[in-house]
Amino acid sequence: ADLVVANSHKGQLPDLLNKYFKGELSEKVFKSNIFRKEDLEMGGGVEKSHTRTFLKIQDGCNSFCSYCVIPFARGKSRSIPIADLVARVNDLYAEGVREAVLTGVHIGDYEDTVLGQKKVIEDLLEALVAKTKMPRFRLSSLEPVEVSDRMLDVYQDDKMCPHFHMSIQSANTDVLSNMKRNYAQSDVIHALNNISKRVKSAFVGMDVIVGFPTETHEQFEDTYLTLAELPWTKIHVFPYSERPGTKAAAFAETVPLQERQRRSARMRELSLHRFESVAREQIGLQKKTLVLKNSAKGGQFSSQSLSRDYWPVHIAGSEEYLQNWIGQEVDVKVTGYDHSNPSRMEGHLVGELVI
Repeated sequence: ADLVVANSHKGQLPDLLNKYFKGELSEKVFKSNIFRKEDLEMGGGVEKSHTRTFLKIQDGCNSFCSYCVIPFARGKSRSIPIADLVARVNDLYAEGVREAVLTGVHIGDYEDTVLGQKKVIEDLLEALVAKTKMPRFRLSSLEPVEVSDRMLDVYQDDKMCPHFHMSIQSANTDVLSNMKRNYAQSDVIHALNNISKRVKSAFVGMDVIVGFPTETHEQFEDTYLTLAELPWTKIHVFPYSERPGTKAAAFAETVPLQERQRRSARMRELSLHRFESVAREQIGLQKKTLVLKNSAKGGQFSSQSLSRDYWPVHIAGSEEYLQNWIGQEVDVKVTGYDHSNPSRMEGHLVGELVI
């Protein structure tokens, strides 16, 4: 190869290519030792689209869940320092970004050291809320035991969008143990109930794996019935698939593919029923939404926006009128729920501007 640029250096790719074509590079391979390196450079991980950005705060994972290859591919957990992230967020705000989604492989494992003291994800959130002008923050994914009371305290600030995504994977304690997850069914129940109690009208999404090796019919039913009684909004359902080299791939007790698909379909049906039920409860409510872009379909023009509580809201109007609102947060009254697109499992809300 003429040039090798690893994921750790992708933020430097434009500069490296520029120097490469000018003949100014003495090296051809750019990578870091992700299994030994303690910190994470700011360089990569920022994907910006107009007014909303995905900002990497952490990479790698130390958990080694039995089904997952990520620790082997992404190395040990590393984090970007709080001071660097505060400065970066302020720069993004100056560039016109109005929502920052904090991402990583395992953001609940975020860690920094300031004046000899260990700092965690809650410290980062408190700093971002207090020291930046960014009006909207969102977290990408957490485990149930990482949703602490202190974190929910931070969510009382208007800058924290009332939206959570949790990688619960199962709600059966035995299955969770076989997955090498560090929590039990009681932790899932506590986290969901605590969010519902502390953060009103929060949108809660979850990842669930069905058909994991050793998962019996009774254990699947336990997960299904437990989740059916808890407060949440949407489930991302994944039928288990083997990953060579993981411990789970060597388990003798496997679930037949057809049964995995059956369980997946049943869990997706539960999710869709819940999503549509909660979506219709939004009709008549007024929401603050960030206008992302405009689109035209079938002669109808609309703006696509995202509410603080993670509902996609399409706003109808003329192109000339709606063009003025891109990149701004506006008040929208929800007037309906549209599920007319057959290519999407879930629909979106529709609304009108409140001026």
